[in-house]
Amino acid sequence: MVAFLATMSFACISCNDDDETDQDNNTSIARGVVNVQLGSAQGQSLYAYDAKWSAGHQEVHGTVLDNLPNGATFTVDLSKQAPAELQEVLGEYIYEIEATWQFETPDAVSDAAVLEIDKSHWNNGTFDNAGYFCTDCDGTVKVKSIKGKDITLSFTNFKFDYISRFQVGNSTFTDIVINGDITFSPEN
Repeated sequence: MVAFLATMSFACISCNDDDETDQDNNTSIARGVVNVQLGSAQGQSLYAYDAKWSAGHQEVHGTVLDNLPNGATFTVDLSKQAPAELQEVLGEYIYEIEATWQFETPDAVSDAAVLEIDKSHWNNGTFDNAGYFCTDCDGTVKVKSIKGKDITLSFTNFKFDYISRFQVGNSTFTDIVINGDITFSPEN
């Protein structure tokens, strides 16, 4: 009887549901890290969150905004906060946004393609550059991989300018240079 009870206690221990595969998701919510240099300032690492892409892009022809079926639009929030520093509130992750970056390509997005970026919009929450799309983009943006519907882009000395101070007839422009990889998921 003693041997039976000893065997049962070990059996019950092994029956315990230890399949806790629920690991801390904080380490996986960042969608990449990029080095961002604003003007002549030293570059800083920013984490990419809420990185989304959508098929097609828009162009203004005269006074008409056309939705074009080719190309893609990419949007990402950039933050100084690493995933471990984030706090979960009501099932959503809260992070302080340094800037939201949106850019468009007219090119077909395929594996290993080098994309032409014809519009880039940097919005760091100031009125001065809200809604401004630059068209002077330089550097390389390459499709590093396509896995399922996720697209990873690799930026090498990708440079564009934005209005750092708006003044009619005399705005100040600042160069932004981006290096690194970001993985974008499809817009829902």
